[in-house]
Amino acid sequence: MNKKRIWFNNWFNTAYHIINLIKQNSEIEFEVFGTNRNPNSVIFKACDYYEIERMIPEDEYVDFCLDFCKKHQIDIFAPRTNILTITQSSQRFEEIGVKLLTCCDSQNTKLLSDKALFYDHLRQNTDLISNPSHRLDGKSLFNIPKYYVVNNAQDFEKAYTSISNEGFKVCFKPVHSEGGAGFRIIDESAGSIDSLFSFASLRVTLDDVLNRLSQRDTFKSLMVMEFIDGYEYSVDCLALEGKLLAAVPRKKLDGRARLLQDSPELRYIASELTRVFNLSYAFNVQVRYDSDCPKILEINPRMSGGVWISCLSGINMPYLAVKLLLDRDPDIMMPEPKLDILVSQIEKEVLL
Repeated sequence: MNKKRIWFNNWFNTAYHIINLIKQNSEIEFEVFGTNRNPNSVIFKACDYYEIERMIPEDEYVDFCLDFCKKHQIDIFAPRTNILTITQSSQRFEEIGVKLLTCCDSQNTKLLSDKALFYDHLRQNTDLISNPSHRLDGKSLFNIPKYYVVNNAQDFEKAYTSISNEGFKVCFKPVHSEGGAGFRIIDESAGSIDSLFSFASLRVTLDDVLNRLSQRDTFKSLMVMEFIDGYEYSVDCLALEGKLLAAVPRKKLDGRARLLQDSPELRYIASELTRVFNLSYAFNVQVRYDSDCPKILEINPRMSGGVWISCLSGINMPYLAVKLLLDRDPDIMMPEPKLDILVSQIEKEVLL
């Protein structure tokens, strides 16, 4: 059995599960390398070799990655940090025999990594939403939330007023962010005394937001959006060259409860997005429902932090993504997912 060397750079802690899932197969032996800026990262416990990653300017990062790959004879590189910069240099990795576990080319990675560009693209290509050939049961395939992109307090307030005047709740998030970082919901009740005796919340008052944003003339771009009250789904996907091979929708319930739900509509949406953006390997589509209308939040051009939960369906997505990268076989044996499973998670100690 040939051993393959795979490297994860500065991933989030739940990559601990991703790495173990990749190792849990009977076909390929892996030697896993990890680098992380956190010297106490739990993912090191799943790695065969690890290094502390220092802060490196983005314009120097690709050279660091190439040097690391050469030094350790890496076969597969699964990037997270600076994924766009790395994808833009994909040919340099190919030249040294390294396969990148990235779901699309640099042009589409740029679109998917920038929430404003992604929404602008969908809005400008309205056939993705409204073309009758892209409808299921007579409905539009999906929609996008009402949104504005702003970088100063005055424009933020105008965007808030415009959206709220249409009867929507308002939220905002950075154009570039991961894992919900910077996401907030504007709610005037967040300024009440009762809120001080409640759990920490993502809700803030408009005055508080404007006071903070006014501390600078301009700031990094924010998307001011309608807040959708319906259920949120995280759809973990496997694909090859624009063809969806598997999709597991995770419905986010209260607390940490998740329902792995059988949803033909969400699988169809994932299939169309896979085709349009020519996606491969592993990625994640996030959707929220406004009544019965699905609205796209984003496509993550990498495995999601919760993909290991979706693997309870019986589909080992991290390993199969790597196998697709290595074999490029569209007829890969794909198990039928076990769905309609309700799951939760608990904290577990890991000795460092």
